[in-house]
Amino acid sequence: VLLLGCSYVAAESIRGLHPALADRYSSDPSGFKCLDDSATIPSEAVNDDYCDCADGSDEPGTAACAGRPAAKFYCRNRGHSPLVLSSSRVGDGICDCCDGTDEPRDVTDCPNRCLVS
Repeated sequence: VLLLGCSYVAAESIRGLHPALADRYSSDPSGFKCLDDSATIPSEAVNDDYCDCADGSDEPGTAACAGRPAAKFYCRNRGHSPLVLSSSRVGDGICDCCDGTDEPRDVTDCPNRCLVS
């Protein structure tokens, strides 16, 4: 569980987070420790669209850290094959994940095509 503001969010529900890394994003009173150990930041700074970690690991669901080593977006693509994208492809107006999760729903209409692929 990750503490975000005053609410708890399961690490598995963090947008763009690879399930194999969920334990690294779990609640910790000291905050989120970047995967490269470069910094520890407040938990609420994860996916805040600002790149705090040198490796980009604090932004699995945004393009804020595009080009950094850990700046990857995980598409769950339920009903189809999972996919890992460079974070530069998140929020770019192109539906790369068949489930459409790489694009904000209020900006780009990405229908879920996973089950028909």
